[in-house]
Amino acid sequence: MPRPLRAPFAVVGSDAVGPQPPRPLGRYGRDVWDRVMAAYAIEDVGGIEMLTIACQAIDRAECCREEIERAGHMIPSHTGMRSHPLIRDELQCRALAMRTIDRLGINHEAIKPVGRPPASVGWVPPRDED
Repeated sequence: MPRPLRAPFAVVGSDAVGPQPPRPLGRYGRDVWDRVMAAYAIEDVGGIEMLTIACQAIDRAECCREEIERAGHMIPSHTGMRSHPLIRDELQCRALAMRTIDRLGINHEAIKPVGRPPASVGWVPPRDED
């Protein structure tokens, strides 16, 4: 079954006010939400929900990172030192956020601007020499 076509995102100016997140976001997630909404006009329900999930995953990853920084990367256990168990959770949250952003398609930007090629590119008819 072919994937349904989505409407392309439109780049918007910095003065545009977009929809608000459907659920509360933390400091880091809200920062990502604001930056994405300032750059893209995401108005469809699916896109808003995907962005919300990505922002929540970023908030959760940052919460894990802060706890890891507080307790240290290695923690004692009954068998000796081991890596902090939240490291795995932080990486999973970051991976979810990146997959979701990739599915939204907001991480794919043109490397070079689209435009006319320079005059020296292409076939040039030979000049008639008289």
